[in-house]
Amino acid sequence: MNTDDNAPTWLVAILLCSLVVAPLVTSGVVDAKQANFADTTVSDERGDVIEVTVRASERATVNLGSPDDGFWVQVKVPKGKTTLAINTYQVRDNKSAVTLVEGGMCGRTAEILSETGPLQRGMYDMNVTVGGITQEVGSFTVKERETGDAKMMVLPANTDVSKFESPDDLRKAASETENGTIAKGDQFVLALDASGLGGFIERPNLSGGAENVTVSFYESNYERNT
Repeated sequence: MNTDDNAPTWLVAILLCSLVVAPLVTSGVVDAKQANFADTTVSDERGDVIEVTVRASERATVNLGSPDDGFWVQVKVPKGKTTLAINTYQVRDNKSAVTLVEGGMCGRTAEILSETGPLQRGMYDMNVTVGGITQEVGSFTVKERETGDAKMMVLPANTDVSKFESPDDLRKAASETENGTIAKGDQFVLALDASGLGGFIERPNLSGGAENVTVSFYESNYERNT
């Protein structure tokens, strides 16, 4: 009698196990994304350059910003790895707002450029699509820039500044001025501690070519005919 009572219980257990295991054995593999961002969230200070990297198994479309953001650039990219640079300072210029760093660009299909100058602080949408189907979404954030102090420094007259590869190289070679004076022939260095200048510092911008900015230096203790 005990054997007969237990038989149905074993039968039910076997059937339940079959129902659980069968779908795992016969399930298919989900297709991988055809395009995705290396980082779905990127950021930098207002005025700097923000880089966005995307990898695609075929031609894709990258949307940076949106009509609701008041800034929108839509870029076609080829198969492979592509890195785009958003110049948050020069967003009124369609040639400079978004440029290519690595990979390729197959053209632009839409764009809304800023009407007020550098991108305002905040988070902006971005996504990448293939064949009109969104593969991944992300965002880029424009943060507040900061301005610190400034120092007057000096370099020996024969210093070749073209050999400096980083600001640290310049700091090591320069020295602070004594009593704010600079010897004739020496090179003057103005060291400004500030962020958000990466998209602005270009030679035309420092010579009156943009935003009416001009850098000028005047000798305050000059002597006649010197």
